[in-house]
Amino acid sequence: MINKHSIQLILALLLPLNAFATNYYVTPSGGGNHSGTSSYNPWSVNDFNNSHTPTGGDTVTFTGTFTSTVIPGSNGTSNSSRLTLNLRAATLTSASTRLQLNARSYLTILGGALSAAYNGGLISFNPNSGMSSHDITLDGFSFTGQANGIADFLWLNHAYNVTISNCSAENISTFVYADSTLNHDILITGCYAGGSADVTGQDDLIHIGDMANLTIEKCKLVGRAPADPTTRHNDIIQNYTKGGAYPGNPTNWVIRYNWIELQERSGSGDCSWLMFQSMNGSPALKVYGNVFIGTGTVGNNGICISRNAGGSYYFYNNTVIRHGNPDNDIRFLAPGTLYFRNNVGVQDSNSSAYNFITCTMGAGAAWDYNFFYRTGAGSNYSGPHGSLSADPLFVSYAGNNFSLATNSPLRGKGDTSIGAEYNQGIAPGATWPNPKLTARSPWSVGAFAY
Repeated sequence: MINKHSIQLILALLLPLNAFATNYYVTPSGGGNHSGTSSYNPWSVNDFNNSHTPTGGDTVTFTGTFTSTVIPGSNGTSNSSRLTLNLRAATLTSASTRLQLNARSYLTILGGALSAAYNGGLISFNPNSGMSSHDITLDGFSFTGQANGIADFLWLNHAYNVTISNCSAENISTFVYADSTLNHDILITGCYAGGSADVTGQDDLIHIGDMANLTIEKCKLVGRAPADPTTRHNDIIQNYTKGGAYPGNPTNWVIRYNWIELQERSGSGDCSWLMFQSMNGSPALKVYGNVFIGTGTVGNNGICISRNAGGSYYFYNNTVIRHGNPDNDIRFLAPGTLYFRNNVGVQDSNSSAYNFITCTMGAGAAWDYNFFYRTGAGSNYSGPHGSLSADPLFVSYAGNNFSLATNSPLRGKGDTSIGAEYNQGIAPGATWPNPKLTARSPWSVGAFAY
């Protein structure tokens, strides 16, 4: 016979692991007996930083304004049993790093506000003894910096399997910085980053070298900082292979469904949407479903993919708009193999003062189904199914609404054979970050579906 105690034991074993999870609480100075197990007895920041107790399934809730750096001292146990740090009701205002992650793993960190700062790093991965952090999500942090500031939102070294989602940073010098092959498998999704108008240092919004397996998607990224040709070549996204420890060719990068905008109106013009160098791999890079727009007056390059080690490159379903900048809007320079279809490019007026498109990579397949209006591009770029003369007929070109009007010649004119990975587009009326996507049915040309 099974007795009552046996039944209770069986039921306990059947309960999910998170039924035994513990909630902890942190305020700036703590209170009560500082046990951390109730809102009446919260830990202080120092108590939390020195505690190794929270673990997988637990949640630590922060409330108040914190002037000390938050440094988690423990980890979750797996991706199915993460430690959650909930900072939604917290503001981090310390003069040094606000949040520091030292070789941590299996954390989900729900962000609050990071107070205004002129300089310094706000969130930092700082590995101990050469160890890396991994399997971490940073979600929903917000920051508004000081005018012309040089603060850096996230120093990523050294970390892998990291997601940065739904974060917002205004007046920032760098949104994400990293350079090492120890960084890999990173997702930046649904974020907004607006650069400051700094004139003292380099201001690449996303500055990442050496990394494999990076995806940047559904973000709005706006560059504003004036550049010069020596110390301040300001790009919205920059990659490279560095010297020193752990160098490598960036590989398997995906840039999709983003709004990427240059607003610079002064400086030398040494600024770009993308400045990618030393890439390799199959694929090295996929760029699809993005809006690239220049609303400023200066800029020497738009998309510049150059000095590569080789590899394959895909540029599909993009909308490229030059109102006043940049020059050299699209450049894929040898070596490498380029797949180039279903793109639309437009500039305000015809000009032969610069090259809208220069591609010297070999064609992986015939370049085709591209529509370049008032650009001076050659028919080798449009292909037999594209056009150099057809007005795309956006809903509002001047108003930066690049959805396709009902009579647009780009509707239903896309190449469907490029593969299912590319069969979604931006929905009409969508806004960034996190634009709504919709299926391309039928397939249109450019970033938008209908």
